[in-house]
Amino acid sequence: MADIKTWLTQTGSLSSADETVGCEFECRYPMSSPSRLDSALAILAATGMWRSSYEPPLYRLLWRLGLPLPPPHFASFGFNFAFTAAWFGTAWGAIMWIFVWSKVSGSGVVAITGAVVAGVLFGLIIAAYYRYGARKYKLPLWSEVNAGP
Repeated sequence: MADIKTWLTQTGSLSSADETVGCEFECRYPMSSPSRLDSALAILAATGMWRSSYEPPLYRLLWRLGLPLPPPHFASFGFNFAFTAAWFGTAWGAIMWIFVWSKVSGSGVVAITGAVVAGVLFGLIIAAYYRYGARKYKLPLWSEVNAGP
């Protein structure tokens, strides 16, 4: 994991005298070991941010199922927007239909419009949040993350 050591040293998270901090990482997902995902998660863990921020539960589930998604901090703004808008709009729309809209208006147009608007707004907020975090911690691009040794 020389790449991780280099990145940690360059960002000031690891002094050149300390060669062991942040360089061990347990592989938790069924991909080639060590993988780019492992390297990316090690970089994110070294930043000190909460694990739930860089490993959201939905991503953990999809990684365990073998889907090769980059962590959200390494994904593009467009991907984070589209992915979040799609799953949130669908889930929120279904829940609202079951508990509210079917009893109040019964209109499918209202339900679909509400779900799309909710998905777009939530997708924009979440994509901006992850883009801000990537810049704040000076994270490398996904294409620059290499698998460990």
